[in-house]
Amino acid sequence: MAGYFFDTSALVKRYYPETGTETVDMIAALPGARILIFRLAGAELMSAFAIKVRTRTIDISDGESLDRQFRADVMAGRLSFIRLRNRSSRSQNSLYGAMQSTDVFVRWMPYSWRRRWNCGGRS
Repeated sequence: MAGYFFDTSALVKRYYPETGTETVDMIAALPGARILIFRLAGAELMSAFAIKVRTRTIDISDGESLDRQFRADVMAGRLSFIRLRNRSSRSQNSLYGAMQSTDVFVRWMPYSWRRRWNCGGRS
């Protein structure tokens, strides 16, 4: 079974058609393909959907549908989360900074998405 790491950009292409979607779909359809993502990608993906809602590229019901598709793929095992294992203080500080920036994404998510992802109350 081959593993393919998808960064957030590739993950967005999996759910929303844009340049590169055909390649991402082709990789995901390969027999035995295992799609690997970082846990942070879930929050980043929701941020990307929220931006599309705010810019009126999609409406909120489309954003919620994309969210459901992503969650269904996670639950069905089509996506596998991987963990960072580098324990240097520099890496931990970088990761902590990235996690703090996720808080910014969460504040801009529609409330229904924040509830679904356990990201806190209304802000």
